[in-house]
Amino acid sequence: MEGKLNIERILVLTDGAQISLKAAEIAMDIARQNHAKLYVLHVVNLRMMELMENYYPKTKEELKEDLEENGYLYLATVEKEAKKEHIPIEKILRFGVPLTEIMHCAKEKNIDLIVLGKEKTLKGTRRRLHDSVALKIVEMLPCSVHVVADKRKI
Repeated sequence: MEGKLNIERILVLTDGAQISLKAAEIAMDIARQNHAKLYVLHVVNLRMMELMENYYPKTKEELKEDLEENGYLYLATVEKEAKKEHIPIEKILRFGVPLTEIMHCAKEKNIDLIVLGKEKTLKGTRRRLHDSVALKIVEMLPCSVHVVADKRKI
């Protein structure tokens, strides 16, 4: 069949949200079917961290450590499930602006497919930022993108 998508490297984004875990499940299914390697990325959003500093009861360094620790927990959750399925996996944690880090990672790892969740329950500015990142990923990266929709009713 001509035009068949050759998927060897899949990048899934995780932030601990339920929809990102669903995206990871779908990415694992695709990886299993294609004998592909799974890269799991969590980005500690430094811009969001700056906003949180004013409301966080700890120091800036403690906040960063807490966010990093949470990121590693999110990555470990996906890794545990992938290993059960014998799917090759690489965990990646980065600090920065999510869109920039996703783009760098996708290029560095020569990603064929990105899988991400699109949460329906976000409101206001957070929703616009999330939708903007998802749209820019689709527009700017030369690989295919699979967006997993949140089908929960609001």
